[in-house]
Amino acid sequence: VGILHSADRTYWKQLATNTKMNVLVDNAWAGSKVVGWLSDESSAANDRAVNLHANTGALKDTDPDIILVYMGTNDFDSYIELGSFNSLEDIYDEQTKEYKAGINDYFTSAYAKMLHKIVNRYPNADVFCLTLLPNLVRADDKALNDYNNAIKKVANYFNVEICDLQNDSGITRETYKKYTNDNAHVHPNALGMDM
Repeated sequence: VGILHSADRTYWKQLATNTKMNVLVDNAWAGSKVVGWLSDESSAANDRAVNLHANTGALKDTDPDIILVYMGTNDFDSYIELGSFNSLEDIYDEQTKEYKAGINDYFTSAYAKMLHKIVNRYPNADVFCLTLLPNLVRADDKALNDYNNAIKKVANYFNVEICDLQNDSGITRETYKKYTNDNAHVHPNALGMDM
């Protein structure tokens, strides 16, 4: 139950297998964040949010039916400021059809930009935003709650479903060392993926 040696043990692959779905894209990048400069390809708020169909093989260019968004851990662990988001006007200019300057610098507005892009590019997909789990890099439960509340607020604004991993996974500040496999206790091990 320790280190993952196969993608088959990840939560998303288990979900796909158990429900007979096909995985189109695993768009996870080591160290990636929601925030980032306009030209930063690793930023989920930029082009990554709309390239969920760019897979290879027989299903190339197939739009996803279900999108799981588990983003924000690296932003949280990097102490990225939360910022704020209340409505689309905070991040997007309807007249120019452009995103406003500076929103990629703050987690909440960048998260809103990412979700806005996803729901507009994939209007027929069911989107699920997952809240963040505790880890050892930043053992700050108040800040974790603030981040997760921001995720929930943005998800609710865009009518996106929420999977509350923080409260419903069974992985807590007291148990996370059992369910993770690295020194920072950030990445779930096989047992953590099962949870």
